[in-house]
Amino acid sequence: MENKKNGIKSINIGFSIINVLLGSPFTLPLKEISRLCGLSPSKIHSYLVSFSNVGLVVQDPNSNHYSLGPYALQLGLGYLDHVN
Repeated sequence: MENKKNGIKSINIGFSIINVLLGSPFTLPLKEISRLCGLSPSKIHSYLVSFSNVGLVVQDPNSNHYSLGPYALQLGLGYLDHVN
């Protein structure tokens, strides 16, 4: 069993939301993200607003569904720069 160090719980929660979006080929409504994360929609919404503010998540203006945003691509490309 791996011994994990204590960290910042809100970061772990935030990345559980990002992992849900990362694993979906489609945009997702708030209620579905909430269900998949096992957290209340109001809690999820607060994280999504913060992630939207930095461009990690975007909300479709027509459906109000969420997906990864352009900053997710920047993070991935930044990682590639460091491993090559």
